[in-house]
Formats: sequence, C-alpha cells, structure tokens
Amino acid sequence: MLFKRPFFIGCLLVGLLSYFSFFFHIQIRPSDITQYKELTQERLKLRSTGALEQYPTCQIRENIQKDIWTSNLEEGRHFRLISAHSKLFLKQKKDKVEAIEELENLSCFIEEKGAIQTLKALSGAYSYPSHRFVANTVHIEQADRFSIHSDTAELTFQNKTEEGLLEMKGNVRLFSPCIQDKESFSLADKLFVHLDDQTLVLSADTPKRVLFWQEGFSLSAPEIIIQRDPLTKNESIKSKGDAHFTFNLEEQNIIDQLISKYL
Repeated sequence: MLFKRPFFIGCLLVGLLSYFSFFFHIQIRPSDITQYKELTQERLKLRSTGALEQYPTCQIRENIQKDIWTSNLEEGRHFRLISAHSKLFLKQKKDKVEAIEELENLSCFIEEKGAIQTLKALSGAYSYPSHRFVANTVHIEQADRFSIHSDTAELTFQNKTEEGLLEMKGNVRLFSPCIQDKESFSLADKLFVHLDDQTLVLSADTPKRVLFWQEGFSLSAPEIIIQRDPLTKNESIKSKGDAHFTFNLEEQNIIDQLISKYL
C-alpha cells in the first residue's frame, strides 16, 4: 500500500505526457493536411505548366554519395557514385521530368553478382530515370582481373531483366595479370564489358585492328572476345574477322610501348 499510490500517480503522468506528445507532435492536424495538399497542387502545377521546361533548376552540391539499385534484390544490381563536386539539373520535356547530375573527380563502385569493379574519372554525368552514367578520362579495375584506361565510358542498366553493359571508347588500354594465368596486354578503340557474365569484347575502327599480347602468343584482329567460365573461372580468347597471329613491325612497336608503361 505504501508504494501503490505513487506508482499509480507516476503511470498517470506518463500516460498524460504520452497523450499530449502524440497530440501536438505526431497526430496529423488539419493544418498539416492543408499544407500537404498545397504542396501537392504546387508540384502538379509546375509539371502541368511546364515551368521546368522553360526554367530548368540547378543546385550546386559537394561531397556527393549515391547508392543506386536498378533491379530486384535477387540479382543484386547495385552501384555507388562518389563525387567531390556536382551540379544537379532538373529539366522537363512535356510531362516528363529528368534529373541530370554533372560530377567532378568521381569514383563509381559497380557490383554485379558479387564482382566489384572500381571506376575513377575526372568528370561524368548521371541521368535519372534512364540510369545512364557517362564518364570522361576513365580508369576502371577489378581486383585480380584487369585494369583498363579509356577516353570515355558509359554505363547503362536498362531494366531489371536486361544485363548491365559498360562501354569504353577511345584509346582503350587493357592490362591483366591473370588471363590464362599470364600477364596480358591489349589495345583497342572500343571495349564492352558485359557485367552479368564478365565477358570482354574489344573492337577496332576500320581499318585498325585490336592488338592482344601474352608471353608466347600474339593476336591481331578486328574484334577479340575474352570469356570467363562461371564455374572454373578459366578464360578463353576468341577472334572475329581476319585474324593474324603475328604482329607487323608497326603493331609490335605499338604493343611494346604499351607494355613499357606497366613494367
């Protein structure tokens, strides 16, 4: 009996405090509903009048990090963008609004089925809702598999059923310490990385050719495909078109210059 009354009074005070806290801070008041409706109407008005089409908006941002998932969790399609500085633009075309963020000094970590690739670039741009990512002066690497440089790169995840595709263009240079357990070097004009199965497709603009070199093996062709077996992780090298298994003097000098930059 000595503690019942203080305990009862304490519970009553806690209950009253909880009620008033809910009433003033959590309960949706008529004024909240009115404000929400006004914001909704303002957003619809902006879209219907095409305000963003006439006057695109721009926001300056710093120390940006974006985590982007473009498919279901089962496929685990995810990439992370990190940038020191950016400009975010909102544009409208008819009834569609598009966001484009221009990035500087950026890194992109691409994760696809457990494989992580790191892309670094001087500049780039990410577009939403198309999930299109373009970068300039690019270096991408996957630990213990390859290191690639190119003038530009474009990463596209079109939807949850289609594979992710990384396209690199201009002065493409590839080095790998482990293709067929050998150091490998290659030069091309374009490189497609199929993220789903890690297939590499190198191609050259006519009349140029893709050059590929390993110790004891040389290959010059319009297109070269490097495929990895998903079970054994062993890689095969195939060519398309007119293939030569020796370099001419000009090709040998070009590949020697590439090798000297890594050794």
